Amino acid sequence: MDTPEFEQQLAGRGFGKPIPGTYEPHCFNDFHTHAFDVRGLITSGEMTLTMQGKATTYRPGDIFTMPVGVPHQENVGADGVEYVWGRSPPG
Repeated sequence: MDTPEFEQQLAGRGFGKPIPGTYEPHCFNDFHTHAFDVRGLITSGEMTLTMQGKATTYRPGDIFTMPVGVPHQENVGADGVEYVWGRSPPG
């Protein structure tokens, strides 16, 4: 999926204004939660998200989601990662 199409999806699904994000190479964020739902699109690099015992690696064009309150871990690849994301209150 490309960025403009993804940003339209965010708006249509109530995720608000797109937020650009980046993490440096090999960045690691241990388990944490968010008080909102997350929907994101990887635009360059890669990131592995671990949720509910399952690790999934996302690369350019891949969409990831994280439901409100679900513990997750983020592990960024050797080239870092860039992404666009939106957040939505639960409900």
